[in-house]
Amino acid sequence: MAKKSSLKLSDEDYNLISRKTYSNEKYKSGETIKISNGQKMYVVDCRKTSKGLNVLTLVTKQDFVNSNNGKQKDKIKNAVIVYRGSEPISGGQLQSSIDVMAEAHEKMKDSQKKNGLMPESVSDTIDAGINNVAGVAYFANEIIQDWLMTDINYSVYKKLFEDGNNNQMVQADKYAKDIHKDMPNAKIHVTGHSLGGVNASYALVKNKFVESGVTFENPNIYDNLPEDVKAEALKGKFKSRLTEYISLNDGLSMLNRDSEEVGNVKVMYDESLPNGIEESLSDGQKFLLNTLKKTFKFDENPSVDMNLFLEAIMGSHDLSRYSFHADGTRKHWTSIYLKTLV
Repeated sequence: MAKKSSLKLSDEDYNLISRKTYSNEKYKSGETIKISNGQKMYVVDCRKTSKGLNVLTLVTKQDFVNSNNGKQKDKIKNAVIVYRGSEPISGGQLQSSIDVMAEAHEKMKDSQKKNGLMPESVSDTIDAGINNVAGVAYFANEIIQDWLMTDINYSVYKKLFEDGNNNQMVQADKYAKDIHKDMPNAKIHVTGHSLGGVNASYALVKNKFVESGVTFENPNIYDNLPEDVKAEALKGKFKSRLTEYISLNDGLSMLNRDSEEVGNVKVMYDESLPNGIEESLSDGQKFLLNTLKKTFKFDENPSVDMNLFLEAIMGSHDLSRYSFHADGTRKHWTSIYLKTLV
């Protein structure tokens, strides 16, 4: 068996990868993601499920070439699984969803035209209507699956991930196992932001073949784990493999930090501290905020800061606000493990 080489990515690289996976609908095998120093990572696998799981697997240029453009996966020596996080509830994201549907619609039309199944003249008005309806439906599913079905159910209410449902975390674990099966000679690394960080963390603690994980602004998953994995976490078994970067000014980062920590937690330096969002909210966002307050019993979880949590939902939950040193290492406040909220 060929000797496995080490993958060297900086904190900034993992940050860039986690940010760019939010556009993973645009990616397919062979496309690239730029990281630091002019380097590129190549997409060799991607998956999207009805439960909201969005995930890419990336390899270096050398591995991409050596594996015949990702077709001979047993020749890949390093792979990074990137789990996408929760989409912010914003007008911009809605428009992005509509754009994604419009692009897919255009590809479908082109295919139909080439096969003589659609006349050349198709009403632009009808096209726009189809794209808007499809985009709204797509966006609504993202909100339902990510925020309502997953973030609130599992992170706020602390439901066990292994509750008998084929949820995102279970799917994330299965995806990692599938990639390991396809790439038996590769060192597997995981990363992700927000809910993507939850999925990445869970894939790591469930699979010893995952070499390392770097996550950003995800809730602590200790309370969601089965008892045998909790026991390992209490012994610090995952701290050498999992680094979790959080912000004290982010509502999802701070969720469940009053429980035992799973990874090695470091507090990121946030250059743009939130100043409050109440004044900048649209009428629709204010309605949604009030509805969430009335619908969900957030006070049952003492780690929930309602304002910070809602700021994250409304779009301040963004990796672009963090700073890195010239060598790609992060700027952070402290590397002390967080055990309680002060």
